[in-house]
Parts: sequence; C-alpha cells; structure tokens
Amino acid sequence: MKLGTVFSVFAALLVAASAVSADPGQTGLTFLKMGQGARAMGMGGAFSTVADDASATYWNPAGCIDVGDTEVLLSHAGWVQGIDMENVAIARSHGDHGFGLSFTVLRTDEIEMRDVDGTRIGHFRFFDFAIQGSYAHNIGDRLVGGVSVKALYEQIDEETATGFAVDIGGILNLPVDGLRVGACVQHLGAKMKFIDESFDLPLTIRGGLSYRLTVPFLSDESIVAFEIQKPREDDLKTHFGIEVGLVEKLALRFGYRTGYDNQNVSVGVGIPVNKYRLDYAYVPFYSDLGDVHRVTFGIGL
Repeated sequence: MKLGTVFSVFAALLVAASAVSADPGQTGLTFLKMGQGARAMGMGGAFSTVADDASATYWNPAGCIDVGDTEVLLSHAGWVQGIDMENVAIARSHGDHGFGLSFTVLRTDEIEMRDVDGTRIGHFRFFDFAIQGSYAHNIGDRLVGGVSVKALYEQIDEETATGFAVDIGGILNLPVDGLRVGACVQHLGAKMKFIDESFDLPLTIRGGLSYRLTVPFLSDESIVAFEIQKPREDDLKTHFGIEVGLVEKLALRFGYRTGYDNQNVSVGVGIPVNKYRLDYAYVPFYSDLGDVHRVTFGIGL
C-alpha cells in the first residue's frame, strides 16, 4: 500500500469519528471512561498509540498486533468512595493478525437510599459489566487497523440496562524509526435504556503520537507519548506520558493531563520478574473524593 493511501485511510477514520461525536447529549456507563491498566494510567492515559500489551483491548484494538505471545493482565483499581473496578485482558498476535478478549467489572459498596425528605429508606448497590473481543490486522507495511465488539450491562439496585458497542482504531508507523500516530473511536453504539430513560454511550475519540527511543545512559527503551481526547459530552482534553526504561526493563512512568477538574498528575512503576510483571499507578484527586490506586499483574504465556 502506498504511503499516500495509508494517510488517506487514517484521515478518513478521524473525520468519521468527528462527525459521529457532533451531538453531545446525556451519557451513561461512566466506567467505560475510567481507563484500564496501571501502566497506561501511570502515563496519564496517553496510550492509544503505545498500546503494545493486552490493555490494547481497551485503548486501541489495533495495538493487539504488537503483543506477540499470549499475555494476560489482571488489573484492580481502588477508586474513590468505595468504588472498585476489576479487569482481565488477554491478547496475542500471530503474523498479520492480533486477537484480544477483555472482561471488566465495576462494583460499589452499599450506598444509602433516601427519600425526598432525606430519610434513609434502605441501601442499594451499583454494578457494571462489559465483555469484549478485539481483532487487529496489518494493512500494508505501516498501517494496522483494529476493531472491538463489546456487550454492556448495568444494574442499579434491581433495575438493569443492556447494550452493545464497537471500538475502531488504527496505528500508523511513520518512516521515522520509533515514531507512530494512532487514533481510536471508543464506545460507538446505539442508546441504552434504563427504566424509561434513554441515554447515549460515552463515545470518545482519541488521537495522538508516540516516540520510542533509547537514551544513551539507560539500558532499555523509553517512550514519550502525547494524546488528544474528545468525549461526546465534554470539552477537549490532552494527555502526556513518559515511560523511562531502566536496567532489566524496570520502568518509571509519569503522566500529565489537562481539561479535568480534579486531577492532572499521575506516576507509576513497572517491575518485571521473568515472565511476570507488576505495574502500579497512583492518580491523586484534588478534592475530598480521595485518590486512586491501580495495580496490574501481567503474565506472559
């Protein structure tokens, strides 16, 4: 495929995504916007072009092509106000094909239920679940395309809502060694209905670039990434991330984001042991909500 054609396909993806997100509206299933994996969150969520591990099932399905042998990631996020999110992601690639499977659960502790006068009348729980399959394919020498299909479920007290969504992504490796750009349209689907109220999915467009380089006094590859994000219902946001590779692939990470009311900085660390990897990310919130701690355990099979 000629490079001009590759750029045309990539540009068409961005234009189509912008058209889809033109109508803001009310959205639900907030857990779809909370990110996956301690590595990505340590880099401030600037991960749609990095996406080279099993968390690509969330950030950009095209990244499944870079996983190689089978990888399993087990992630936990201790969110604010007693909210916990768990994720299992599995991915592998073979030749020109990449495959992924992901399960995500969000649950809360019991929450007090009160009437209009403020009198406590009981408790309820909040539960979200998503399962998705991802596929990536090499398109020519430099472009990779990917798609994810997911089933969604939400329960509040005894009421439920179900739906389906699609993610579409692409990653383009530029002629400059280590430099690539990418984009992903996430959570594209029809409205869901909860009791008598319909709501949109939190459709999000991500696009950015990343550069992999070897710093002379360090022994492993480092990554610098920048990303722009446009949620359906919110203003434009920017994400910046760095991963510094040290000896034996030990990694230190730093992230910074703009456009958020209660957060900007994040930090993280990755520790490998043979075929295993432990990642941790700390994301402080500048309010009374508390801070977020994320842990991911990776296994190479």
